[in-house]
Amino acid sequence: MANALRSAAYVLQRFVLQRSYLTARADVFDLSFRVRAEDVVGRHIYKYGLHEPAMTRWLQQNLSLQDGDVVIDIGANIGWYSLLCSRLAGARDVAIVAFEPDPLNHELLAGNVQRNQAAVVCEALALADSNGAATLHQHSHSNRGRHSLLPINAVGSTEIQTQRLDDYWASRGFSDRVPRLIKIDIEGFELMALRGATDTLARCPLLIIEFSPSYMRKGDLDPAELRDLLLARGGQIEQLRPDGERVPVDFAALIDGDRQADLICHTDLR
Repeated sequence: MANALRSAAYVLQRFVLQRSYLTARADVFDLSFRVRAEDVVGRHIYKYGLHEPAMTRWLQQNLSLQDGDVVIDIGANIGWYSLLCSRLAGARDVAIVAFEPDPLNHELLAGNVQRNQAAVVCEALALADSNGAATLHQHSHSNRGRHSLLPINAVGSTEIQTQRLDDYWASRGFSDRVPRLIKIDIEGFELMALRGATDTLARCPLLIIEFSPSYMRKGDLDPAELRDLLLARGGQIEQLRPDGERVPVDFAALIDGDRQADLICHTDLR
């Protein structure tokens, strides 16, 4: 019944009142998000109170943050995972850094951090294997999480700044801290971002990554290279299915296929 009422309210707000932006309330920690009305992430939060429920539930059950930890959210979009982690951190001394280079996404991200009074640092940067400028290829408002530094979209583009995570880590004076979690979802560009994070990644016990072989191939990247990078870390790699089941990763099938997969790569869940 609640979802039906939310869905009806969404139709009213978007199609009758023609709102461009909505305020979506999440069932998780009573978080609040300002979202584009037509964006798939914002729409799901508004109608169902959730985003990516399997991964959200897994983090709630398994992520243990302690004083001195750092959470790195690469491709933060409107801030779902950054805000989730801020609530999971509680009063502990945990640094949460959200990277989102798209100007509108970053504006929404920063606003959502403020409206939820969360201790999250929002950086208008893309993480890559070099420092400088790059072109962000933008998708339509229907899926603002599809923006990529790979040429997989043709709706629009904007110039953004890139930085290596290892350089950012050193500039923030994080040398004594633990990169407890790196979450990365940047539509096929994950390989390049992780190449710029060699030192940080080596100290990170938990990496959550979206593996997008079709986007990588479209951007002239070899998905096998990302597989090799992940395997070289050691530890355990599992695929988290939408139903919440964790299964061994069949990299051969994953690389040759077109579907994205959420991978959990961990050496210590503490």
